[in-house]
Amino acid sequence: MSANKYEPLSILKPAIFDYKIKVRIIRKWRGVTRTGEEFKSFNVILIDNKRTRIHAFIPSLVAEDQDKKLKVRSVCIIQNFTIQPYKPDDKFRCLRNENQLIFSKDTKIEDGEDNGTEIPHEAFDFHDHSELKALTKQITYLADVVGIIKIHDPFKTNVKNRLGQMNNQTKFTIRDGRFENKEKILQT
Repeated sequence: MSANKYEPLSILKPAIFDYKIKVRIIRKWRGVTRTGEEFKSFNVILIDNKRTRIHAFIPSLVAEDQDKKLKVRSVCIIQNFTIQPYKPDDKFRCLRNENQLIFSKDTKIEDGEDNGTEIPHEAFDFHDHSELKALTKQITYLADVVGIIKIHDPFKTNVKNRLGQMNNQTKFTIRDGRFENKEKILQT
């Protein structure tokens, strides 16, 4: 570990185990089975003061204990975790990062001082709507979409999905807001 008190997320490398990081938890979620049951394990997105983000996986063996310590929006000091590179065929990564953190029973989590300005509260990877078609042709990364719903079908209940399960569904069209601005400019 360097002379700095905390390591930036951007330098974390596999096979080194003595990192100490100070991060904010900006997302937290559990996966679900095909039958809709929540997994005991869960995931978090961490961000540091350099705006670097990384995904961390908390396995079911330690999930109950660490769930209480990892609160969204809180700042934590974390050490004794494993840095694991994603496999080339890993799908649906939530961030464009080559590594993820894996917590264990040895992972230590402490509350960190939060003055509200040192570590950002949010971070996003914005893409122009014109890029969405290309993003749908790959399965390595997920993409967040922000837009204005312009057209939507009525909400349908009890629709059978491709797995034979009953779900709710609606179809909609979104816009990025530019057309409305052009229309206002043209009307004035």
